[in-house]
Amino acid sequence: MGGRKTKPSALGDILRIQCSRMGLNRRINEQRLLGAWVEVVGEGVAERTQPMRIEKGVLFLKVTNSVWMQQLQFMKELILKKLHEKTGIDSVQDLRFYIGEVENPVKNEERQSSKRDLPTPSEADMQNVARQVSEVRDPEMKKMLSELFSRALTVARNRRNNGNV
Repeated sequence: MGGRKTKPSALGDILRIQCSRMGLNRRINEQRLLGAWVEVVGEGVAERTQPMRIEKGVLFLKVTNSVWMQQLQFMKELILKKLHEKTGIDSVQDLRFYIGEVENPVKNEERQSSKRDLPTPSEADMQNVARQVSEVRDPEMKKMLSELFSRALTVARNRRNNGNV
């Protein structure tokens, strides 16, 4: 019996190959993108939005009202950039918003853990955020955008400080 000896394959490698053959890689990446939504936009925005599906590079998002839809339109590029940075997946190239009832509010335990994970923004960050949102008239929207921007600045600073850039 002169059988050829081969090294066993790692389970992760086998699963990656099978997922690729079955066309599941795209679906797995979509789920990673959808799952990262709260972390990308922050809890304030996540409470008023709901990622629904990804089609041909477009992420469709349900939004609670037209005010939020309009403000999020202005933030598309920032949201896409953060989504790409967080997941390492750049297949989503556009966001489309539509008004509807948001069914997945952020859970209380997620709120508490996400607030503990990030340090308080610096005074310079807060001044920068205040400048960015100074022209937003709606107080609730201004607060939510401030949270989003301050979170983005804090995460970026932490990545630079930790050498993750």
